[in-house]
Amino acid sequence: MESGELGDMQQRSYGVEVGAEGRVALEAIGRALQDMRLWNASGELVDVAFDKSVAQPKPGHFMTRIRLEGAVAPGRYLVTAYGAPPLVWSDAATAQPFMLRLQTPLSLDAGVAEGIIGPFGSTSFAALGEYNSFRLELPQRAPASLNIRRAKGAGAFAQIGVNNREPGVTLYSPGDEKEPARIEVSGFEGQAFTLRAVRQNTHLNFEASGPHLVGVDLAGDGGDEIPASVLFARSRRTARFACSPQTCRASRQGVRGAASSICVAARRCCLKQRTPALSP
Repeated sequence: MESGELGDMQQRSYGVEVGAEGRVALEAIGRALQDMRLWNASGELVDVAFDKSVAQPKPGHFMTRIRLEGAVAPGRYLVTAYGAPPLVWSDAATAQPFMLRLQTPLSLDAGVAEGIIGPFGSTSFAALGEYNSFRLELPQRAPASLNIRRAKGAGAFAQIGVNNREPGVTLYSPGDEKEPARIEVSGFEGQAFTLRAVRQNTHLNFEASGPHLVGVDLAGDGGDEIPASVLFARSRRTARFACSPQTCRASRQGVRGAASSICVAARRCCLKQRTPALSP
């Protein structure tokens, strides 16, 4: 990450080396940032995707965010940021900070990640395409947002406000299993968070024998709503019936709390688990 000051009628330039992957992804944020462009070694403007928005990394400190991303030929490039009159801050501070970084997302392949939002006011993740349900949780109620983007299909967006009942939000975002999902958590600098990703599914088939523990992923933690239920069934070629209460036991379950069920199969068989669809 590069940082400094950028004011009105000023510009800052940085060299960027693009490797064999042939892709560039840059993100800049600044109070007086107006524009940012990518130039090749011959001084020609490079055509890449351009995205401009307003961020608030600190309360009352609005800053312009610009992102450049796209496929380019390997080689050396020059990225230049251009300044303009600064945005108004509520505390009348005179600083005009500017920061530039490579936009490299963190991995969410493990299904859970904990982090702290940095000075850019956002943290990006890349998740396996098979994940289709994402939950953002904060230690306490605070302004934050969760944004899901995919190469194919519509994205999803949700916010957490200071007046929310609980400091968490869940998004469902189906997509192509071959295409990873891009997730962005936004909020004030220093905000701690936990991000979870699961593949939402209402049934599971497997063949096994002996005792097994089956876990059910539920959103959040609590127990004051209608409890979720799990049904186990054993199937044969000519018959299908549910396990009896003597062979299937379930712990107390709530739609916002973790739960588990145990079913013992005396011999090799096929078990089916079903849960009702859950919504945040």
